[in-house]
Amino acid sequence: MIEVVLDTNIYLTDSLRRTARFNALVRLAKSGKLRLHIPYIVQREFLSQQTEQFEQWANSINNGIIELQRRISPTLAKKLDEVKENFSKIQNDLVSYPTLDFSKWVNEINGIVHQVSESHGTKVIEDYFEGAPPFKNKKSRLDIPDSFIWQVISDLANQFDILYVVANDKKVRETCDNKQNIKTFESLDDFIQSDVCRLLLEEENVNQNIERLFRYIHVVFAIRQDEIKERLTEILEDAKIQSERLIANSSHSAKIKSVEDFVNDITIKNLASAQYYGDGVIVVPFSAQARITAEYDLTPTEYYHLSVKRVEQISFSDVDEIAQESFTLSVIGKISIKVDPLRILESNLSEEDIKTLADGSEFDVDTIEQKELIDYDPIQNRWEYQFLELVRFKEENGHCEVPRKHPLGYWVMNQR
Repeated sequence: MIEVVLDTNIYLTDSLRRTARFNALVRLAKSGKLRLHIPYIVQREFLSQQTEQFEQWANSINNGIIELQRRISPTLAKKLDEVKENFSKIQNDLVSYPTLDFSKWVNEINGIVHQVSESHGTKVIEDYFEGAPPFKNKKSRLDIPDSFIWQVISDLANQFDILYVVANDKKVRETCDNKQNIKTFESLDDFIQSDVCRLLLEEENVNQNIERLFRYIHVVFAIRQDEIKERLTEILEDAKIQSERLIANSSHSAKIKSVEDFVNDITIKNLASAQYYGDGVIVVPFSAQARITAEYDLTPTEYYHLSVKRVEQISFSDVDEIAQESFTLSVIGKISIKVDPLRILESNLSEEDIKTLADGSEFDVDTIEQKELIDYDPIQNRWEYQFLELVRFKEENGHCEVPRKHPLGYWVMNQR
């Protein structure tokens, strides 16, 4: 998160805060990437100027009505009495509007207003008599507000690694530049166009565009299922799998000989799981289930000690000591979604632009994180696993007197 202070003149040059530069600032603040710090003096200076301006406008309207009544017929002037009365009812609301509007805005962006502390007053008085920055000269009363603002900025600079200050006042910027961890900008435009903001804004644009993109991406993904399954098949074939209970050889490992088909469509997880890797690449977790044929080494002893039901499922060659067996494989990994790297960075894309972005996306299997055989008969397969382990124990030791402390000890005792 970047920490930012705006001087009074930045607010005054854009009092409505509705321009593109302020909109960008608000977007970063609302997304938690930027925190705006507002010295109380800045808030007070800005609101006092705005309140005075609104009061002048309101008085002008009121005086204008009175002046009009003097210049028109009594009949028409009487009709304006109701206008004048209605306006007087909202005049106070109009004058207080800047304060209420600014407070609401500060709350919406989670801004922090920093009050004047006692220590600030002492330091300002000392600097006032010494003419220390931001005072231009000794006893320069006009610089007192800037000095109070500087005290808040100085406190914040001591709290954060980097503090960004936007001030049109050259003396304020020069004072800030004396601290190494304060970076200054003359205008809000300069700050928004800086590298630190552009990167954050691009990231925010990406996040918003991905959120909108995912409304259509599932539809496009469903259309592209065949090509994704084909790609996943290429990756899975010849891959190694392991399962203590389901693969009957001593290493409990096998090789995927072939992928026969998929149990259902490959599914991608929701937007919350998506990550942007840059260069137009979005990565999202996926899951799939495939029917596969696995091939593994198997000795005749291991084969002939399997249950009849299991033997029926295995194709076994005594000569090669190779077994082939069908399984259902659960696969978890990540899919990469490649979109136009320039368009995904843009702001204010239309709905049609987002649809075009989704339609032009390319899908690929990024990584396989987990391959696991699904055990549809865990009790039977657990028994066979333990029994084969006992067979191997007998071959190695010449007996079945398994010690109780051995992993098989408790199981053998139960069987007896």
